[in-house]
Parts: sequence; structure tokens; C-alpha cells
Amino acid sequence: ERTEDPVMKDSVHANPELLQREGLENILNMMSRVYDSDYLDPRGRHSAFDAPPVRKVKAVYGINLPTEIGSVYTVKPGTIFRSVSNFWELDRGAKLLPNNKNKNNNVGYTLKGGILQETKTSRQYHAVTGEVLTASGDGTVPYWSLQHARTWQSDTCTVEVNEIERAEHRDILADSRFHQILIDYLGQTY
Repeated sequence: ERTEDPVMKDSVHANPELLQREGLENILNMMSRVYDSDYLDPRGRHSAFDAPPVRKVKAVYGINLPTEIGSVYTVKPGTIFRSVSNFWELDRGAKLLPNNKNKNNNVGYTLKGGILQETKTSRQYHAVTGEVLTASGDGTVPYWSLQHARTWQSDTCTVEVNEIERAEHRDILADSRFHQILIDYLGQTY
């Protein structure tokens, strides 16, 4: 049984203070009305972290493509009204600054035009073992999210993961390597 982690719990929710500050109460009201009242709890801990109710999971995804993981914003010069549409803009001049103790701490990450990306040399942690590795996502989904299925491994749920080098998020469906994994899996299952 997992213990409640306040950091992880908060990370699956939008920041209400930021939305309020930007005058987006209508968005907050919609989120409350649509998501928070849903008995499946789509933004909650159980929906986001618990394994699906199956005995076996086969996860297949692409890795090691530059993948957006964040962005840097700055206050738009000359802004009078505080609203998302005119208060913030991408900070196209932002740069990753090295840590004084480790000049190479930014290796594997790029920041261009205000967009932060992970790359195949980005430092990551295995979701279960904590082992340090280098990897990036599939061009759409960050690596830490792609490998989340690994955390579902248990006595009641077997998880098998196949990572396909340089397979893009949508293009993977037309990738012969994906087809072969699927054929092999279905051949041993049926």
C-alpha cells in the first residue's frame, strides 16, 4: 500500500492560485464541476497511480527523441492587465545555468526559445529500481511518464515493458518493430 505523498498528490492538479491570479475562475469552476465530481477521480491519486484492474500489462513505447518537458515564461513588457492572453510570454532568451558544484548538470537538456526539452542523454531514474539511466521521451510524452506502467508491477499484475529506440509517439503505430513486438506477444498469448 502506497503512503500519501503530498508532493505527488499536488502535482496532478492544476495550480488554482495561478489560475485565479490570471482571472480564470471559469476554468477552475469547470474543473471542479466536470473533474472533481467524477467518481472515477480522473485528476486524483487513484486514477493516476494505481494499476488498471488486469493481471498483465504490456507497455510498448518509443524513447530517445527530444521531448518537451517544460517552458519558461516572463512578464510581457508594457503589460497593463494581468491575464493569460497578454501578461505572460515565452522567455526566448532564457538559458540553463550550470550549478556551481557541477558544471555539467545541464547535460542532456536543452532550452531554446523558452522551451525546455529532455534528450537521449538526459539523466533519468528507473521508476521502480531508482537506477540512474539516460533517456528521453517519444517526442510527445516525457520519459518519466512513459515508464510509469513499471510501477504497477505486483503480485497481482505482471508488467512487461518494451522501449523502441527513436520511435515517435504517433508514428510508432506504423513502425515494423512495434508490429513485431505485437505479433510475438499475441503469438505467445493465444
